[in-house]
Amino acid sequence: MGDYQPLQCDGEFDQDCVQAAKILHRVGNDAMTKDDIYFKKPMSPVRKLAFVFSVLICFLTIAVFLWEIPCEWSQCPSKIQQVQWEETLYHLELIGPMQSVHSKTDLSLVSMVRGAEWPSSNSQHQFPAQTGGLVCLQSLTGAVAWWARLSVSPDQLSCSILDLDSNGVFDCLVQGDHGYLVAINSQSGMNVWKFVMKLNKGETIERITFPVIIPDVTGDGVNDLAALCKCHSDDTHINYLVLLSGKDGTFIGKPLKITSCSDIYGLALDDDMSSLYYTCKKQDSYENEVSQKLSDLLSKALNRSVTENWSHRSRLRQLLVSEGLVDFRVANHKMNILNSGHCPTSCSASVNVTDRFNHTVWTYHANYTYVMNPVLIHFNHTITGFVLKFWYWLYPHQESHSLGKDTKMEKIRECIIIIAFNAAGETRIVNASQTDVTRICGSLGCQPDLRYQLNSLLIDDLDRDGYQELVYTSVSFHELSPQEAKPTSPNDFELHSKMQVIRLQAELPKLYQVIAHQ
Repeated sequence: MGDYQPLQCDGEFDQDCVQAAKILHRVGNDAMTKDDIYFKKPMSPVRKLAFVFSVLICFLTIAVFLWEIPCEWSQCPSKIQQVQWEETLYHLELIGPMQSVHSKTDLSLVSMVRGAEWPSSNSQHQFPAQTGGLVCLQSLTGAVAWWARLSVSPDQLSCSILDLDSNGVFDCLVQGDHGYLVAINSQSGMNVWKFVMKLNKGETIERITFPVIIPDVTGDGVNDLAALCKCHSDDTHINYLVLLSGKDGTFIGKPLKITSCSDIYGLALDDDMSSLYYTCKKQDSYENEVSQKLSDLLSKALNRSVTENWSHRSRLRQLLVSEGLVDFRVANHKMNILNSGHCPTSCSASVNVTDRFNHTVWTYHANYTYVMNPVLIHFNHTITGFVLKFWYWLYPHQESHSLGKDTKMEKIRECIIIIAFNAAGETRIVNASQTDVTRICGSLGCQPDLRYQLNSLLIDDLDRDGYQELVYTSVSFHELSPQEAKPTSPNDFELHSKMQVIRLQAELPKLYQVIAHQ
């Protein structure tokens, strides 16, 4: 039998359809072939246009999903990112305080580091002992953006006072031992300039204080700097006040010798940014505060008359050093911290939190404990509080485990405590983290060093979603091959530094909600 194909008509059943049916019954020479039967009318121009248009729409949809909708990781909506990460760096110690560097598109975290004083025996090290540098981490992922190696171990860092290339992003100023001072580009990690003290014959620089930011007195568009230098020559100590160009680190004029003081420290700029003052210590240990107008100092340095005709740039901020600060306030609450004694055998720590009526809302006291400098919580006037880091020595009176000549191991429990208050004044205490830390001490000191961990907490909005995150670091030695037998050498350990991010502002209100529903 032949193939059966139903007759199809575009229109209603009419004479055209009847004629088509008759054609199918032709015989002989008039019989139709199969090609004639299957012949379809070509598409009209309108249908062709519609078909082409539909194909283009498909390709356009694919292109939009491939190139338009995706965004850079640093610019994606925070609800997708939900920043919360943990990054471990090896063979080095992270040194606080951490610095957050804001640019137009993203934010990065910069921290000082120093090499392991007791390097492990089976690996190469980014930073040798007695040296250090900087590390920059991407705030959204924790990935390392750049390293910067220095010839000395850094001591102080600020990434909030100098914009060296006037691009709206602050760069980093780093101070180290023996007059070391260098400026580093915060986006690339490259050195911009290094301070070189031009000394008189026989003089050796002993130290330079971390510079104070002053207005742009040179008119090059970058804020300038002032610092105190202490030098010695034979048995004589010489004090200098120096003015430096913030743009290239060179002297503005000549160093100003201060002969009336045996020691000088505490350099600061007054509120109206017209005068510098410092503490002068006399030979008889008498101390007094000295104040000098910036224009007068500049006139002496340049050996010519100078009038004040400069202006400071916006966001003129000074690095705040919280050493010795024991009183902290946020909203209606005050925290007093007292650390006393010498750790680990004879130290103790006390913390007392009071409200606006001076009523104690939380108190804590422990022996063999040290409390680091806290960071303050202030979330849109809804939740306020403090975040604290504690070090608690586990076995202070037991003989420390010896790791060889003049070297011992200590065990410490590190805790992160959050003390929070809502608008109604309700108090919540949260143990956010608890970690065991192994510390090694010897003739070179201890690592991790307590003084380098005092400012190891930071609160900032890392993904710019309006919610702030908590960043904290933890440094500890870890055994390379844990065995039942106790390790016998510092080389059996490897130094780890961990940086972790907690979504603090997004998660903390849930604590009140959960308790309210219980």
